[in-house]
Amino acid sequence: MADVRAQDCVLASKTRRKTCKGNLYEVTNDIRRCCGLDSKQFLLICKNHQQKIRRNDLRRCSCPAPWTHTKRMSLRPIPSRLYPVFDEVGESHATYVPGTRWCNKCKLKADDIFFTDKTSYQPPQSFRERSPLVSCL
Repeated sequence: MADVRAQDCVLASKTRRKTCKGNLYEVTNDIRRCCGLDSKQFLLICKNHQQKIRRNDLRRCSCPAPWTHTKRMSLRPIPSRLYPVFDEVGESHATYVPGTRWCNKCKLKADDIFFTDKTSYQPPQSFRERSPLVSCL
């Protein structure tokens, strides 16, 4: 039974031991970002690898900032509009690992200081641009 799962799980060949366990699930965009997988293919991952990737992503700040990161991680994930900027800046850092989480310090400083000179940077939308007010009659 483990051999069948190992053939179907996308990460079975990338690990030292074939430790595929549990049901197979479709690979989400978050897991694709953490593993560097192609976003156009339909891929399956076992529950064991899925949990391992999520645990590592929740512990690590994925912001390629030059300052010292804090130990507390933000409850909110990195906005998807910053993914291209992080990847662009992270190419020059050897320790950069793409992910979906960041620390509280990076969440506060990223928009103001770090990304104003990047071409792929998109500033956050204001509240009025995101959701127009609906008048109640």
